[in-house]
Amino acid sequence: MSAIEVALRIEFWGSIILFSIGAPGAFFNAILFISIKTFRQTPLVFYVVGQSLADVNVLLIVLLHIVPATLMSVSSIVCKLMVFFIQMTTSVAMSFLCFSAFDRWACTSSSARIRQLSSIRVARCLFPIPFILCSLVNIPFLVYCDLIPPTFTCWFTNDLFMRIGVLLLSPILIVFLPLIVLILFGLLTYRNIRLVTRIRQHPHQTQCPFNSEITHWYYCEKLTQLISTLLRMEQY
Repeated sequence: MSAIEVALRIEFWGSIILFSIGAPGAFFNAILFISIKTFRQTPLVFYVVGQSLADVNVLLIVLLHIVPATLMSVSSIVCKLMVFFIQMTTSVAMSFLCFSAFDRWACTSSSARIRQLSSIRVARCLFPIPFILCSLVNIPFLVYCDLIPPTFTCWFTNDLFMRIGVLLLSPILIVFLPLIVLILFGLLTYRNIRLVTRIRQHPHQTQCPFNSEITHWYYCEKLTQLISTLLRMEQY
């Protein structure tokens, strides 16, 4: 068996395993926050559901890569749509992760004005923004990606956009900007929690209700996403 055949088999089974584990996990994550009343009453549920939907779409696109009828070399339309949706859904997932980091910071703040930003109303207004904004930002991938003869490989048709898209747009939107936001709000949230712990004995201090389950889940997911983001950074 040649090295190419081994690589193809690893890609085939790796995509299936990744989808089989990741998709149910994303669905379970969303169902958990929707079904449990304690979680459902927090604005974080909007961000978790949005991120879960985006994650499932990313995993589905990865799975479709191994299906012959949906290979990017089949047609120009498939090539454009595959590249567009993988860029868009990944950006959406990272955007909702950043929103959840912002929400945890706002919720744990000692300032009443900042805590007002952690509300169902704000989350409902922010929910459609990643889908709209990331779709608009990634429209150039629909224009400048196509099948390149004679091998008909799905690639960029414009060298300038290739440099912008591969070296600037994708790394910033998918890796560097989310990483900065996660680290920044993670540190600020940790600072808020320590501050709240110190002043919790004061009866006149009011704060946003957050429980240990949400906080523990938040930090576990934050650690996982930081690791995956750092691994994704190696691709650039």
